[in-house]
Amino acid sequence: MTKLHKQRGLSTAGWLLAVGLAGFFLTLLFKMGPAYLNNMGVRSAMKSMVKNNSDFHNMERDEIYKQLDSYFTINGVRDHRAKDMKIVRTQERTLINHEYETRVPVFLNVDVVMKFRNQVDSTNLDACCAYLVETEDGKRSN
Repeated sequence: MTKLHKQRGLSTAGWLLAVGLAGFFLTLLFKMGPAYLNNMGVRSAMKSMVKNNSDFHNMERDEIYKQLDSYFTINGVRDHRAKDMKIVRTQERTLINHEYETRVPVFLNVDVVMKFRNQVDSTNLDACCAYLVETEDGKRSN
C-alpha cells in the first residue's frame, strides 16, 4: 500500500515547472500572435486582389497600390502600406513582393524576430502568396 501512496501525481516542483512552461508558451502566443494575424491580413489582401482582378498584369502601379491599401483598411492590417511592396514587371509577368521583418520584445532584453515573405505572380495565380520566384529575371526555386 505504501507504493500507491507515493505515486499519486505531480510534486510541487513538477507543478511549478508545468505552470511555468505553460506561462512561457502563452506569453509567446500573445506576443507573437498579432504579427502572424497581420501577415494573414496581408495574404488575404493579396488573394483578394488576385481573385477580383484576374488580369492584374495590365493594371497600373497606382491602381495596384490603391486596391491593396483599400484591402489593408478593410482587413484591419496595421503597420503595412501598399507602397512598401515591390512591384517587378517584365514582358510576360508581374510580381508583387512583400518581404518584411517584425521584432517583438518578449522578456527583458530578449526579442523575437519574425520574417515574412509574400508574393503574387501574374503567371501563376493559383500559387498566390507563396514565395516562388527568387530573382527578378524569373528563375524559380522552392
